[in-house]
Amino acid sequence: MKNRNLWLAIIAVVGVVSLVLPAGASSVTYWTSTPVATNTQTAWSSTLAFAKFNPTLGHLSEIDFYVSSTMDSRFTVSNLGAGNETSTVYDEITLSITDPANAFAADAPQIDKYFPSPSHYSVTLNPGQSATSSVYKTTANNFLTYTSADVFDEFTGFGTISLNATAASQWWGSSTGDATITELSHAGATGYVTYIYTVPEPGSVALAGLGCLAFYYRRRFKKLRRKA
Repeated sequence: MKNRNLWLAIIAVVGVVSLVLPAGASSVTYWTSTPVATNTQTAWSSTLAFAKFNPTLGHLSEIDFYVSSTMDSRFTVSNLGAGNETSTVYDEITLSITDPANAFAADAPQIDKYFPSPSHYSVTLNPGQSATSSVYKTTANNFLTYTSADVFDEFTGFGTISLNATAASQWWGSSTGDATITELSHAGATGYVTYIYTVPEPGSVALAGLGCLAFYYRRRFKKLRRKA
């Protein structure tokens, strides 16, 4: 009878503990910047290296990836013709992030920025004249959330994961005469990765402890019965 009452008490406590103690959630964030200088001239290719998610922390449920870039460009226009000419020009800078296993697939982080915007750089020049624009600056970012198993597998483990970061630029323009247009642009990249994960449930820890306690008392009662 005593043994039966003990088991009933343990079952009741287990039920209460499993209801009262929910799972906990936590996160850890890592960031990296490449190139270090935001005035690195495009085009360039480098890496964004992040610490992988340590699986001993808990169960990974979400990866948030954020990338930002500071970009700038300026233009120089020269009139080579015999008459006046008007040139209009604008720039496009693209920052692309890819992963080694291509788990990002179509959802790979990318920033594609046109500037100056909404109005482009426009200048009218006499024959033989040249003009250089002011420096146009912009800051852009992209935020993505990943929950696929392929991305989790690639970002989980020990050590680091290196993502390829590529910056490229091209200008678009028109001229009414014989003119040359040159562009000088720069871009930098900073990336952040946040791992969202759940920690082991306190209830599970308590259940394990109660299980050990129940096993101990069960063996003890068996020994007492044998002696009796």
